[in-house]
Amino acid sequence: MLLMFSSHVLMYPEAATDTITPGHHLNSSATIVSAGEMFELGFYQPTNSMNYYMAIMYKKIQEDRVVWIANRDYPVTPLAFLYIGDDGNLAIRHGNIIYMVTDLKLTNSNVSATLLDSGNLVLRDENSSVLWQSFDFPSHTFLPGMKLGYDSRIGKNWSYISWRSSNDPSPGNFTLQLDPGPEKQIVILNGDEIFWRSGAWGDEGNLFEFPPGIRMDMYNFNFVSGSDTAYLTYQLYRKDLISRFMLDATGRLTQVLWSESDKEWSLLNIQPGQPCDVSKYCGANSSCSNSNLSLSYCSCLPGFEPSSAELWKNGDFKEGCSRKNYLKCDMERPGTAEDGFLELSSVKLPRNQQTRVVQSFRECRSACSSDCSCSGFSYTDRNCSIWRGDLINLQQLPADDISGENFYLKLAAADLGTHSKINCNIYIL
Repeated sequence: MLLMFSSHVLMYPEAATDTITPGHHLNSSATIVSAGEMFELGFYQPTNSMNYYMAIMYKKIQEDRVVWIANRDYPVTPLAFLYIGDDGNLAIRHGNIIYMVTDLKLTNSNVSATLLDSGNLVLRDENSSVLWQSFDFPSHTFLPGMKLGYDSRIGKNWSYISWRSSNDPSPGNFTLQLDPGPEKQIVILNGDEIFWRSGAWGDEGNLFEFPPGIRMDMYNFNFVSGSDTAYLTYQLYRKDLISRFMLDATGRLTQVLWSESDKEWSLLNIQPGQPCDVSKYCGANSSCSNSNLSLSYCSCLPGFEPSSAELWKNGDFKEGCSRKNYLKCDMERPGTAEDGFLELSSVKLPRNQQTRVVQSFRECRSACSSDCSCSGFSYTDRNCSIWRGDLINLQQLPADDISGENFYLKLAAADLGTHSKINCNIYIL
């Protein structure tokens, strides 16, 4: 957004109905309301804050009601007002400063801004053509009808940024976006690092892993994908429901449903829902278990130990684990015993594997054996996956979890003799 300075003071009568037109302005005590009274646009003051923000909010809901903010990076005082300038742009006047909500090069300034019952604020020309809409500039809330993804042909990127805290709507540390990679996964970034990653979009539309009891017939998800375009959008089958997705200040993607009888938001889903769902929660070369009954969710893999024993003891696992003994290919001494593999059963495989088609388990094992950088492999129906370097996000699942797979961890000979894992088999190279 642009900041411009002016000494000219503008005064207009307060706006009414659902539309702002040239000659009207919206001060801190006024709002416009969508036609069906679903949303209102006005200045919002967070709890225990002196700052004001131009926001779109639910009209009849008072709890967590903000869905969009125009001036997240520039809070104002009660003296500010929203208006349409002589150039047709939507702007906030704050003393001698003009904050540009839109920055369009218009040939005709005869425009209006209307708040729709979808929560979308649209700027239209005299022919009702949409010149700009708030849905193209998301805040932290993913409403029905909005998009999550990108269209590189028109330079659009629909991503969502968390608040800095529950009372500070300035841009926070977390970003919800669609990964442009081939798997088309939803990711939450903490800065530049992946914090959480969804499943891939498939025939079942499983980008969001709904827990048991959530009615899938409430949501009509649609995924659009092309060579330059990929985005997710959704609608509600029932028009009497109020539901949304929000990225909160801690990086969690929450899905909530408004309960009119209880006058509160009901939590339907949250991601990441468990510590092991957080990317790299246990660091490298470790195993994470959500069903772990001990105080820690994290364990070093067999043959590994904490890279920092002190941090690990204090519950900080980000440094992960390191090998207790070097692999043979990392040593120059002749006569060293051969490395081998330890089978780990019922695990969720690590990420960043390289796949190849092979004819047998033995061929897959040989491919990892002959590669000094290979740290483990898996084999299913002639599909061979190989991991190089550190192992990230391996999870130990319950023995009865049918989604669990076998993983073959490469270990030095000295680490193959003793291990505490059940259902493990040893394979010598």
